[in-house]
Amino acid sequence: MTEIVRTIPVLPAELDDQPVTWHGWELAPVLSHGEQGCDICDHEGPLSLAEGRGEDRTRYVAIRCRRCQQTRVMTRDRTKLQPLGGHIYVWESPAQAIGADL
Repeated sequence: MTEIVRTIPVLPAELDDQPVTWHGWELAPVLSHGEQGCDICDHEGPLSLAEGRGEDRTRYVAIRCRRCQQTRVMTRDRTKLQPLGGHIYVWESPAQAIGADL
């Protein structure tokens, strides 16, 4: 039997041509609405979150599935002027072989 080897993806040290400082992974809060799981491997969640901040104070949020390790980083879409403006994905790490939660 082949052992599944997976690693937690390393978040990018730079985005949008500026250094980013990341905080550690935490479990995402469980919400009463919206998607809570992974759209790649159908893991029901909770997902993991990490927050980052660029030198110009841009905020980034990384979302990671704890089963397949698929990770996406998003930031706020600055072209949206509403208080709850849209988000855009700026980086992605592909899913890995499915195994136990990390």
